[in-house]
Amino acid sequence: MKLKAFRVLFYRSILDSGWIDVDDITVIVGKNESGKTALLKALHKFNPFNPEPYNIDREWPRGHRRERSPDAVVVEARFEFTDAEKAQVHDLCPANVTPSGVQISKTYNGDFKITFLQAEVPEDAYMMPAVCNELEIRVREWLPTFIYMDDHRPFQGVAYLDQIHQRKNQNQLTEQDKTFLMILEMAGLNFDEEFQRASEQEKEQRMLDMNDASLTLTRQLADHWSQRKYQTNIVADGYHLIAFVSDEVQPALVPLNERSKGFQWFFSFDVTFLYETKGTFKNAIILLDEPGLHLHAAAQRDLLKRIREYAKGNQLIYTTHMPFMIDMERLDNICVCLESKGKGTTVSADFYAADEHARFPLQAALGLSMSHSLFVGPYNLVVEGITDFWLISTMAAIFRSEGHPSLDERIVITPAGGATKAAYVATMLQGQELNVVVLLDSDPEGQRVAEGLIKQWIMKDRHVLMIGKILGRTDETTIEDLFPADFYLRYVNCAYQKELNGKPLGDADISQSTHPQLVRRVEEAMKTRGLQPNSDAGAFNKGRPAKLLLAELPKASISDLPGEFVSGFERLFQQVNEAMPGLQNKPAKVSGT
Repeated sequence: MKLKAFRVLFYRSILDSGWIDVDDITVIVGKNESGKTALLKALHKFNPFNPEPYNIDREWPRGHRRERSPDAVVVEARFEFTDAEKAQVHDLCPANVTPSGVQISKTYNGDFKITFLQAEVPEDAYMMPAVCNELEIRVREWLPTFIYMDDHRPFQGVAYLDQIHQRKNQNQLTEQDKTFLMILEMAGLNFDEEFQRASEQEKEQRMLDMNDASLTLTRQLADHWSQRKYQTNIVADGYHLIAFVSDEVQPALVPLNERSKGFQWFFSFDVTFLYETKGTFKNAIILLDEPGLHLHAAAQRDLLKRIREYAKGNQLIYTTHMPFMIDMERLDNICVCLESKGKGTTVSADFYAADEHARFPLQAALGLSMSHSLFVGPYNLVVEGITDFWLISTMAAIFRSEGHPSLDERIVITPAGGATKAAYVATMLQGQELNVVVLLDSDPEGQRVAEGLIKQWIMKDRHVLMIGKILGRTDETTIEDLFPADFYLRYVNCAYQKELNGKPLGDADISQSTHPQLVRRVEEAMKTRGLQPNSDAGAFNKGRPAKLLLAELPKASISDLPGEFVSGFERLFQQVNEAMPGLQNKPAKVSGT
């Protein structure tokens, strides 16, 4: 089953987190002590690998004793069935009541309540109790394992068996102790037996056992974790055990406690991941609390790549307050953790509604990204990509040079790197009390972002412009659709002369496709010619014809350009100027005169 959303109630600093949507990777940002850890701990106890009950005495929120009850729900979670699971459900249920997923709640006393979800339930819908019982059994089998990792759990490489034995008898094992015991089990060693042998004199046999255990652990890791090839060596001296670990990046076999904390974290998590998924690395929900705390900025970027690997076949939720732990390619999966008096900890996808401390990691990440390539000013036009930036900037300059009504010269054009990023960049600029207009493609992603900007990010409808609407089109439209097809093909054929083998594309080639976007019709025509758009050799990169076009455009006058092309940019410039807040009350500067 795939987790779609969850909610935490009455747990530590959380009274009601609100429903939190979950993707393959979900990031929860917020300042320290905002309740991020409590959120993950509550979710981890929902279905951990090793039973870990909720503790109402320690975990119920302070100051709310009158509401306290062991029957109180701690976590509610909504799951969607996989295709294979749907097939099993379909076989069990009547056709008119086949559920699409489940909502599961868990109370402080550990009771589960399972509710089957269905978009529409007919009035005569009925499911026999025996079917419900069988479905509940299957759901419990399908429930993903929740794996939790924080900064306190990594094994640092040194263990004292007598001290661990004492803590074990007193039921006071630390998180490091638990990780160490797990490593022993994976290596085929029994803790109680090793504790007993520590005081015996059979040193040679113990050395052989440790060598065999080291090879066993190394083989297990090699068999299951191909991305990172570890070599381990466990050495025992009385009650003192030391683990030596290396990998292909750092091949020297040195004590784990002399490795960096970052290396200790990676090794311990990889072992935990292997152990708690029973070697499958699948059907797990991974919860990482502030990963990368001990890594420098470049290493944190590497960790983001590892996180993508961990998420394959699983889902991953992590918390952070560090800008470099925010993936600038996935700004659509971020939630903000907030804490306020009376409400406790809540989580929201509304970045704009968060306070400055909660917004800081994302603002800093955006600022770091923008500082490499972007400029901002009092009046900002945020566009999706660099091609939009090139074309609009070049055409605005041509119009100005000939005294033609153009884009107001005070407007700074800011390429964001995609529709989703455009939303965040625009919101950040607006949060700095700058004037902003956003220009988006009229495609599904652009429409989704536009709705989000207006509904969630508190931007006015008139400040979000769609290219299709500017051109009077109701279908999918991008900046390239400003070009007449034959004019655009001239530059496509020139840019792809080698790949097309002297056989240029014509109107007849692209007219075979009914897709409304010119770029997509060109792409499909290339596929028909045997060029694969996703291959390195034949990929259609719209930046290639754009660069040729931009090299020639400054040499042309407006009269040399297609009338349809010119009129499209006239409408675009006019609507941006009219939509830009603050410009209407000041003298307009729309041309070079």
